[in-house]
Amino acid sequence: TCQFDLAEYPFDSQLCILSLVLQGVTKDYVSLQKEQGSDGVKFQGPTRLLEYEFQNLTLEENLSFNNYSLVKINMHLKNLYVYYIVNTYIPTFLLVSIAALTFFFPIEDFNDRIMVSLTTLMVEAAFFTQVSIGIPTTSYLKLIDIWFVFCIVIVFTMMLVHTYINYQKHKLTKVSPELKPQVNVEEVKAFTQMMP
Repeated sequence: TCQFDLAEYPFDSQLCILSLVLQGVTKDYVSLQKEQGSDGVKFQGPTRLLEYEFQNLTLEENLSFNNYSLVKINMHLKNLYVYYIVNTYIPTFLLVSIAALTFFFPIEDFNDRIMVSLTTLMVEAAFFTQVSIGIPTTSYLKLIDIWFVFCIVIVFTMMLVHTYINYQKHKLTKVSPELKPQVNVEEVKAFTQMMP
């Protein structure tokens, strides 16, 4: 049996247990044990599976189940997470970075700042939906889900900050019109006279 705990997915490790019971004869007459000098169990196949890799196999012997001889083979599996780093974590980090770069746009370019942030937010949400289709479904949040929610919240917060800054800028210019940039006619004339 494999009781997968995917809370740390895709950085998870799993334990699968194969129980072998010799029924029909009680353990008083027959007992399942490993051969002297051997590990008891040997895996002969590819260790890299589609998403997981076999780490090791262990054997538990001298167990009993309803007075029958029982051995357990423990298979330790580790998720191959490089795919998710390259195809999920790095692109979403780059999207958040693009949204963060909007703070370097001129403050007057509210439309540019908000549109870039909104676009990255929509791409993050669409990416989350697309990735969720291909990963195991659980009733609880996985680490990859938490990462996506974190990225979406960060980009949304950036949009709120842009909106607040724009609101404060307009509020300030309405209250204090003298703070609007004014053109000094003398400086413009002096500059234009210097031009050939």
